[in-house]
Amino acid sequence: MKRHSLISLLFFTVLFCCLAGVQVLHAQVTYPTPTQPTQPNTTPIVPNAPVTVPGNNTPTVIQAPTLPGQVQQQQQQQNGQYNNGQYNNGQYNNSQYNNNNGKFPNAMPNAPAGGTLGKQRPGTQRNNMPVLHNDQRLPSETMLSKKWNWKRQFFQNMETRYNYYYHAKQKLNNAVRGIGLQWQDDYNHLLPFYPYNIKNLGVNNNDLDSVIIKASTGIQLHDPRGKWIPDSYLLIGQANYYLGSYQDADNTFRFINTKYAPKSKNQYKAIVGSNENSKAGTNAISVATKEKTKGVFAFLRHKPVRNDAFIWRARTLLEEENYDEVRSLVNLLNNDPNFPKRLQGGLAEVQAYSLYRQEKYAEAMAPLANAAGAQSNKYAKARMYFILGQLHQRFKQQDSAVMDFKHVIRLKPDPIMDFQARLAIAGMNAGTQGGSLEQGMAILQSMLKKDRFVAYQDIIYYNMALLQSQYGHQDEAINYLQKSLKAGGANMFQRTMSFKAIADIYYTGKDYAQARKYYDSTATFMSPDFPEAKMVNTRKTVLDEVVKKKALIRQEDSLQRIAAMSDQDRTKYLEVLAAQLRQQAAAQEAANNAPGNNYNYNPNLPGQQLLSGVPMPGINNTDPNQAEWYFYNPNSKSIGFTEFKKRWGNRALTDNWRRANAGGPVSIAPQPDETIDPTLLIAGNASPDSITGKSLLKNLPLTPEKVQASRVKQQDAMFDLGKIYHDQLEDAPLAIETYDSLLIRYPGHPRKEEVLYSLYIWYGQLNKQDMANKYKNQVLQQYPTSNFANIIQYGNKPTDKNAGKIREISTAYDTAYIQYLTGRYPEALDQINRIDSTYGYSSLQPRLDLLQAMTYIKLDTSATRGTAALQQVVKKYPLDTAIQKQALAILDALGRRQQVTDYLTNLQLQQQQNGNQVDEHIDIIYPWQRQQRHLDSLRMQHLQDSIARVTNDSIARFRADSIAKANLPPPKPVTPYKLPKADAQVPHFVVLLFNRVDKTMTEDALAQFTRYNGVQHEKDKIEVSSFVLTPTDIMLIFRLFPNENTALDYYDEIRNAAPDKIIPRVRETDYRLFVISRDNFILLNSSKDLQGYVKFFMDNYATQQ
Repeated sequence: MKRHSLISLLFFTVLFCCLAGVQVLHAQVTYPTPTQPTQPNTTPIVPNAPVTVPGNNTPTVIQAPTLPGQVQQQQQQQNGQYNNGQYNNGQYNNSQYNNNNGKFPNAMPNAPAGGTLGKQRPGTQRNNMPVLHNDQRLPSETMLSKKWNWKRQFFQNMETRYNYYYHAKQKLNNAVRGIGLQWQDDYNHLLPFYPYNIKNLGVNNNDLDSVIIKASTGIQLHDPRGKWIPDSYLLIGQANYYLGSYQDADNTFRFINTKYAPKSKNQYKAIVGSNENSKAGTNAISVATKEKTKGVFAFLRHKPVRNDAFIWRARTLLEEENYDEVRSLVNLLNNDPNFPKRLQGGLAEVQAYSLYRQEKYAEAMAPLANAAGAQSNKYAKARMYFILGQLHQRFKQQDSAVMDFKHVIRLKPDPIMDFQARLAIAGMNAGTQGGSLEQGMAILQSMLKKDRFVAYQDIIYYNMALLQSQYGHQDEAINYLQKSLKAGGANMFQRTMSFKAIADIYYTGKDYAQARKYYDSTATFMSPDFPEAKMVNTRKTVLDEVVKKKALIRQEDSLQRIAAMSDQDRTKYLEVLAAQLRQQAAAQEAANNAPGNNYNYNPNLPGQQLLSGVPMPGINNTDPNQAEWYFYNPNSKSIGFTEFKKRWGNRALTDNWRRANAGGPVSIAPQPDETIDPTLLIAGNASPDSITGKSLLKNLPLTPEKVQASRVKQQDAMFDLGKIYHDQLEDAPLAIETYDSLLIRYPGHPRKEEVLYSLYIWYGQLNKQDMANKYKNQVLQQYPTSNFANIIQYGNKPTDKNAGKIREISTAYDTAYIQYLTGRYPEALDQINRIDSTYGYSSLQPRLDLLQAMTYIKLDTSATRGTAALQQVVKKYPLDTAIQKQALAILDALGRRQQVTDYLTNLQLQQQQNGNQVDEHIDIIYPWQRQQRHLDSLRMQHLQDSIARVTNDSIARFRADSIAKANLPPPKPVTPYKLPKADAQVPHFVVLLFNRVDKTMTEDALAQFTRYNGVQHEKDKIEVSSFVLTPTDIMLIFRLFPNENTALDYYDEIRNAAPDKIIPRVRETDYRLFVISRDNFILLNSSKDLQGYVKFFMDNYATQQ
């Protein structure tokens, strides 16, 4: 026993001395130096840094010390490939180094550039690097000449491991751990595979640069035959991977795979990718390094990192999206008999990551399950199981998902992931077959009681509301959502989601007033990048309009009832109201002057009430003395019942009972529940003392004219409200109810035929054919010549009754269009109405309706009427793709009100190209105006791009077609120009083409020809306008001549009169004249082949004269 104790004591003494000697050896490392110059060069080595060599005044570039492998790598890169970087016939190419007859050269092959000390990164300090003279070599190079005995192995391996590799490994682990701590996951979507983004790590590069420096220093100061040298190279490659230097990382991993490939004893050449490395009797190809796994202490043996480098190289290739090569490498390693079991999980992780990145989620689940089972880090393991649970949820595999989330909970990861896993289980227990609402609610209730989840009570309540909503318990859902808002802390995203959920419930339940309030609160709290911000803003805008229209109808009702009272009752009522308003104004003024007053506070907004602590019914009203909802209070209900009977008497239970007497005057005074907006009766700058009954009397509709104006406001509001209900809220029943009420109250509505037609369409959509036929017959009987009667009888096809007047109608339409283009919108609207009343329905009706809608938009700042008109155009003409295309584009642009003016200004109407009509309208853009217009070109281009991104499929298809056409060069004519004889009886144009671009000349010619036609052709009504065919081809168009002969007569007339009488100041060499038919003008405008048509004119028309 004594002998064994002495031996043990001797062993530990020697071990201690060895460890102490290592530190001394490290402290006393010296480098062999040549004969010292007079003033030695002690400049730190920086790659390719110019320094002055003693004895030479010219700056010389000193190369930095390099790592093993760089010389060979540079040679291989010059050959265009890395020997082991590809597979040939299922195996790696054989790779060897230039060995100078089997011996290493003085300068060994060097490692990849990413692992060199010479790769200086910004902000990286090199002060700890060895200072060498020009003719010195690194210690690692000089050590190769020494024997590799057990003593050298022991000291070299120990110092490399504990003085360099260990510290570099710690630095790398700390850097990656810091990255993970900064990451925040969004559990509303599939989690990223790793808790970081390589492209945006947010980590200081110096931390990872120090890993490269530390590992590189250990490599260069120690014998390259040491077993921790490959491990140091692996750290360099990993650091480059996290830095995003994928090429450097890939070079490093490939260097490890080649340099440390297995080889036979006394064999320098490594055989990579053949069956020589496999067990005898097998044909499997092996590229891996076989690891020793036998023996009791096998787990303590150092593992060759060459196999790890395969895994890391695959991860690097994934970041470069080289999925095919990753798949080949993974398949090769999966079938490799020598690939170690310890890395099978890592290989499965790479395979799962590859499929996950490609969104092949179904294929990714199996390797992800294998990777999660083999993962030793509990945080990484929990993340993999959570992602696996999300994928099982996506594919409706609820039982498997529950098991995955339970795995997450057992691993006890970070509190947020634990919390989210429990929420997911609760939701699935309530929603899966065999589960119940009670089970899910029980889990969430238990979570409310846990101290570690106190900070997440708002999320718990929110999920309880979702469960209640899934089972149709909307009242309970709203109650829990209100609790979520009350419990909410600093989580603004959850507060936004809770407000939106309440708004959605009210919106689905058609309670638009409440929905509008909560959408408004949602918009207040949501961030600009909120996923459903566009939907929230759209609904809020629509509901704001609904609330505004309904408020206007109610307020006009109240004002009319006050005005209909007797003088005595009205005076008494207004005095009481004035006293109440003065009291409210004084209280408000006092509140405004109070310390700490918030002038932006609005107690009507749910969000403001929550922020200020003001009790809100059903949310945070815990005071039993506070008022509760009316119908929950039996005393209030009984009082209300008595007041109802006193006011209305005994009435049968029927819908819309108030409509019967709505049309006539009512002398009943407003009751307290029918409040009046004070702004309707009080001037905006009125002081509290100035509010009297007499002052309130001024704004009441006491004259027949004011009463009629009030009723017109109501009619317009009800008409617009019905359109909004149907077209924007898609609530046909409520739209029908609104229009029914409109017809009852105002049977003589000026747009009654459109109301009747809308009811016919809407009842048809609800499959109520009896009611649809009722309103259809009313349209046909009461308005037999209206446009709507024509649509009912003939569909979208025009009737033939105006076929002979198409030219006359087209001229009238041209007048309206020109008035629109020149900004005379009221005149344009009058002209459109005149066309409708004079001609009725015609083939130009779609264009007229579209122009009318565009004019409404120009006249109405809110664009409400124009929007409704555009939507009606879309519904009336579903087969007219050209009109549909423009109407839908304008509707989408109206969502961005600030851009719509520019859009409409530059919008050109397009026509259907058929045998009876042509786009004869001219919108000039002078080249000299393009510089000014270019200022808005980027905004216009943005508008056009945004129009192409609308959500509706049909809109997207239309805009995609139009944009595609806009981006293509103009096509050549698909058919040749028509000969005059075949085209003689169709309308013609006369064209004056300018040979050069001159603004003054063009404007002067336009003015002179307009004056000439007004005098010489007053009855013919020949119109002249400018047209830009191309930026260099500007012309005047004279139209419209009914046939070829008439056009040729006018052509001859102005050809003779122009030089001397009409435009004497314009030289004859500056212009030319020609005649063109309507169909040929379409081809010319499409092809822009002006010279081709001029030749056609000279060959055909000129020879006839």
